[in-house]
Amino acid sequence: MKITYYTTSRNAWSDREITPYNLYSNYDGIYIDAYCYLRQEQRTFRLDKIKYAETVIKNESNNHGSSNSDLSSSNSQQTIGFSLKWEQIIIALIIVGFLYLAYG
Repeated sequence: MKITYYTTSRNAWSDREITPYNLYSNYDGIYIDAYCYLRQEQRTFRLDKIKYAETVIKNESNNHGSSNSDLSSSNSQQTIGFSLKWEQIIIALIIVGFLYLAYG
């Protein structure tokens, strides 16, 4: 999932690619636990600080010893595939739904 996220300490927006795995709320907001590829570690993101979100599903390269190099290179360029677990897809759709409701 790609997001544009506001970091208060830096007073700046940044584009991130994340893999969400938990969505929860507490007294001051709704949060997403995710692996952040920019920071190369687990991070927590507050939903109301996300300006933009896009689900991205990529095929992983074929590691099953396929001899057809044309097929494997074609699959690696697709933007839709099956590499995310269903839980991650549901969390991503919930996030996009919340953002749509919040910002129209």
